[in-house]
Amino acid sequence: MADVQGRFTLWGIEVFLAVAEEQSITAAARRLGVSASAISQQLAGIEAALGAALLDRSARPMRPTPAGAMFRIHAQTILNAEAEARAELGRADLSGLTTLRLGMIEDFDAGVTPSLLSALAQDLPTCRFLLETGASHRLLDQLEARALDIVVTADPGAETHDERWREVHPLMAEPFVAVAPKGRSKAGLPLIQYSSRHLMGRQIAAQLARHNLRPTSRFELDSYHAILAMVAEGEG
Repeated sequence: MADVQGRFTLWGIEVFLAVAEEQSITAAARRLGVSASAISQQLAGIEAALGAALLDRSARPMRPTPAGAMFRIHAQTILNAEAEARAELGRADLSGLTTLRLGMIEDFDAGVTPSLLSALAQDLPTCRFLLETGASHRLLDQLEARALDIVVTADPGAETHDERWREVHPLMAEPFVAVAPKGRSKAGLPLIQYSSRHLMGRQIAAQLARHNLRPTSRFELDSYHAILAMVAEGEG
């Protein structure tokens, strides 16, 4: 929102971009984790500061006005510059970091996450860590919405349309493996599939397609723990 007449904040710019992208105040509020009234207040403030209506609220879905379309280009440039400045400052010295919002893929809960947090805690003794676990695509959405600072996820690969807003560092590589019940013939067993709603599930499906493999499938689950339990029961 404008703090004094003719001025507006980075948060106001972020709110405007979220509404322009989501084409809805309600959806933008959900994405940013604030109330719809807070979104409306920020929009009113930035429009007052600029002296122009940025969004056509009578349209469904909501869309930028000509002035809003022009400002949107500059707004994204401003936020990109702010993100680059933060990244450069962060690389220069992290010792004073007080809060780090970290997102980790669910599969790493038991193995990688504890050791990573322990190492970070030693390197950043004054930092408070806020950890969120979830599916890769959800964590990446939260990173883009700036609700998280760093995420560890599966590589989105071809599903990534624009990487300019983020910095990517490969950490590890793990192969896909097929698991079958011990002592049972694999012939005729259906595939217990990782959910196609998740990035990992889509990557597995793409890998099977590349090898022209089309196994029958009765179950599609979003937890590898549940998948292994089903295999142990002989269901696939």
